Amino acid sequence: AVPYLKYRYQLFAERKAANTEGKTGHNYIEEQAKLLPYESNEAFEDYNEMVIQYGFINLFVVAFPLTPLLAFANNVLEVHVDAVKLCFVHRRPFPHPAKDIGVWFYILRFMTYIALGTNTALILWTSDLFENQSGTARALGFVVACQVCLVLAILVERVVPDVPHEMKLLQERYKHIVNVVFKGLFEGDNSKLNEVAERLNLQIYPNQEWEEPKQHYA
Repeated sequence: AVPYLKYRYQLFAERKAANTEGKTGHNYIEEQAKLLPYESNEAFEDYNEMVIQYGFINLFVVAFPLTPLLAFANNVLEVHVDAVKLCFVHRRPFPHPAKDIGVWFYILRFMTYIALGTNTALILWTSDLFENQSGTARALGFVVACQVCLVLAILVERVVPDVPHEMKLLQERYKHIVNVVFKGLFEGDNSKLNEVAERLNLQIYPNQEWEEPKQHYA
């Protein structure tokens, strides 16, 4: 919020000075240039913040069951704060296409498996339901419960698809439209797959030796 307030105050001061001197204000490009650049570490910090929150929610959720509700309220506020940051505080970031979130997915998946053990341990060793059980019985129950939860988690991963069936159909339809309309390909047509583009002459000439290529007309 502080960088945004500083930016708004700077714009207010410049517009006031421009009105006093009879000059026009800055255009959109100049205003963008005055904003803070959106560095690559900004995206890393955003991902890191979400992963830390995910860890606190899942690793110790049985200790305070209202944690997911508080995290949801925080995320609703965070969405609006990030929107203000991207639209008004930082310059327009350059898009970097990516297939997925990369290594963050495996970190979240690993934390999910660890959460099975931490929550099971909290229930067995801190709950009043098992205070009369011996340490050996609790340890055995911990191993069995972890194995059962792990099997259920893997089963859910296999049964529930990452992409819904309707979305897969839309993606296939999009690929078909691109192949037919833009690439001129049809089903079973491989005639244009082996075409080689014309090579470009990338030879660099000094200024004194370069000549305009002669065009030959039929």
